[in-house]
Amino acid sequence: MYGDINRWFRREGAVFLKDIGVRPGCLVLDFGCGSGHYTIPAAKVVGESGWVYALDQNRSVLDKLMKKAASMGLNNIVAVQSLKELKLYPKADSLDVVLLYDVLHSHYFTAAERKNILESVSTVMKAHSLLSIYPKHMGPTEIEAIRDMLTKLGFYLHREAAVNLIHDGRYDTGNILNFRKE
Repeated sequence: MYGDINRWFRREGAVFLKDIGVRPGCLVLDFGCGSGHYTIPAAKVVGESGWVYALDQNRSVLDKLMKKAASMGLNNIVAVQSLKELKLYPKADSLDVVLLYDVLHSHYFTAAERKNILESVSTVMKAHSLLSIYPKHMGPTEIEAIRDMLTKLGFYLHREAAVNLIHDGRYDTGNILNFRKE
């Protein structure tokens, strides 16, 4: 497990994020960031000219993430506990990339809550931005409902791909759905 995480943090996480479209200077939101498996590599990719907003409801998880980031010399991560708090930061209303990895399933949110999240996230994304979803723990009906909601919000499916990524501290193969905002 630790070998996978170390490899991911050292190189492979950044390679993965670059492949989906994260670039230097981007403003990124990692929604439901947890321990930072995507936050840390994203901060490396966006560099000093970009920012990563790490959103999680759990303050202690965010505190641990920020300590880990500081120990790695990363000072371009902002920890937030809600979308409402995110909107208090300058430029947070013009995000280039939003990561929704293993967070939209029914174990965490009802259909109405998912709709609210997608609507709220849409308002802080600029045109042509990227919304990347890893629909782990979601069945075909839930995924189709997400696609329909995003279409109504002005997104189109840009790319669907089978990828290797980190989930629960280990490598996993799954499909990601990359949407672009029109």
